[in-house]
Amino acid sequence: MPEEFFTPFHRDFQKQADGEKVADAIVERRVHVEITPEEKDFIESSHFFFIATGAGEQIDCSYKGGEPGFVRVTGPSQVTWPDYDGNLMFRTLGNIVQNPNVSMIFVNFKDPSKVASPKQIGKIRLNGKARVVEAGENDGFVGAKHLVVVDLDFVLPNCPRYLPDMSMVQSSKYNPQDDYVPPDPEWKGRDYIKPLLKK
Repeated sequence: MPEEFFTPFHRDFQKQADGEKVADAIVERRVHVEITPEEKDFIESSHFFFIATGAGEQIDCSYKGGEPGFVRVTGPSQVTWPDYDGNLMFRTLGNIVQNPNVSMIFVNFKDPSKVASPKQIGKIRLNGKARVVEAGENDGFVGAKHLVVVDLDFVLPNCPRYLPDMSMVQSSKYNPQDDYVPPDPEWKGRDYIKPLLKK
């Protein structure tokens, strides 16, 4: 965990709201470095997460999705996920190479209002240092172009109060799976894109 969890700017807002003691109590009781068994189950059962990256003035937030299990807990304080075929802009990977600091958030939209204990997770943040590695044939990540390994600085399960209740209807038909070839996305057939793609 970073030595200073809050910057002076965080503290300014906390002071205005008389919230310093609450903020410190949350850090003391909730923030940790190693992923718990319940958190592991939650992360590895997720269909998606959001990731924030940045390099200099370039800031990016991206959605990453796949079949449950596409994100794996690969160490006490480490997660690994596959980078699938995308739009060839590589904003997330490019930012990581320049600046390894990332923030990931996993969200339970299915039943967030009824999360009542640390064993039932509604929302969890993972912050850490990421690196990009080549995907291998035997690493078990179907459809991966690259792998992203994140060594965590901290884990923060936090309040799902404002999350809407939403139902999962079905996985994306584009998710890589064993013995399945996903269809090409619509954008690859656009007249200004198609001639530019490798055959």
